[in-house]
Amino acid sequence: MSANDLPGGESSEESGEPSQGRPRQDAPRLDKPRQDEENPDKLSEDRVHRRVAKPGPWRVFLSHTSELRQYPEPGQSYVDRAERAVSAAKHVIVDMSDFASTDQDPASLCADKVGECDVYVGIFGLRYGSSVRDRPEVSSTELEFETA
Repeated sequence: MSANDLPGGESSEESGEPSQGRPRQDAPRLDKPRQDEENPDKLSEDRVHRRVAKPGPWRVFLSHTSELRQYPEPGQSYVDRAERAVSAAKHVIVDMSDFASTDQDPASLCADKVGECDVYVGIFGLRYGSSVRDRPEVSSTELEFETA
């Protein structure tokens, strides 16, 4: 197997070893916006549609199906770990399980809550999730993803 068959693909020119996840030299960098060459005050079109989060703390929406709160084991689940990471970064966790009962349609409540957040994190497992009452063709998790 050659280095180009491995994830990350490239090898360093000095050692011939795989790049171990370093970005390719020709890959576009997202941390530095490119400017339009004809109008240096305008960002290129590939950056226009990105929403830039405000200074923290951010509202972080954690989207997941209920069984992932117990997987792989209670207290050490993927959801627990994501919550600890968000809290450690001093951001605010938003999770559908924390919402109070309301007369609002579930689909619009979901869209509103996701839309109020600065960051969406999808924690996806093997289950599709339960259907949204007023949109039975999608699960809550899929609706959250579509909204984000």
